[in-house]
Amino acid sequence: MLRERNFDMKWFTSFLIVLILVGCANEKTPEEIILPEDIGADIQYSTENDAAFITALFQEKKCSPLLLAQSMFHNDYNKNFIHDLLSDANKCDEKRSDIKASEALMAWLAKNKTKETVDALGEIGVEHIVLTREMEKEIYEKGGWKSVYPNAGGIFAISRPGFSKDGSVAVIYLYHHWAVLGATGRFRIFEKEDGKWIDTELYIGRIIKS
Repeated sequence: MLRERNFDMKWFTSFLIVLILVGCANEKTPEEIILPEDIGADIQYSTENDAAFITALFQEKKCSPLLLAQSMFHNDYNKNFIHDLLSDANKCDEKRSDIKASEALMAWLAKNKTKETVDALGEIGVEHIVLTREMEKEIYEKGGWKSVYPNAGGIFAISRPGFSKDGSVAVIYLYHHWAVLGATGRFRIFEKEDGKWIDTELYIGRIIKS
């Protein structure tokens, strides 16, 4: 009986080691990542209007006016940064049982290569004010956004959204400065259900707090 148990334990340990090695072999290191600029021709991106998504996103938040930082978040192509994002997107795919989070992230990486301002998005269909650095500084000199725009709900910084191939899942970077010493920023995943964009409460990347 003891020999049988020892054999079972050895077999289980060997099986576990094989699983770990296979898992490590499948995960790409930062050096092995092929960036979207290398494979952009092989990826189909949704043609859905970015401004329409931004409009829908902030209509749900009911901020009036919407305060948007002028500069949009963009990808600096740091390979470690991209490796972490792709790894998290794969985990989201496993939870969802599809690959749409990864598709949307790849589209995001391709669409956010360079620095842009929110004006590049076109017409945003909610009342909003685009804040330059000088305007933000002036707001905080006057006691913060709450003193100047009491119904605004904070200052937001965004990126262009990336969409899955079928346009049903979106990834966007959203930074919310909600207090003088309080802010959070994260990649968020949204899914379109019955014509509305719903927050899946699945996230990519580390949360940024200040």
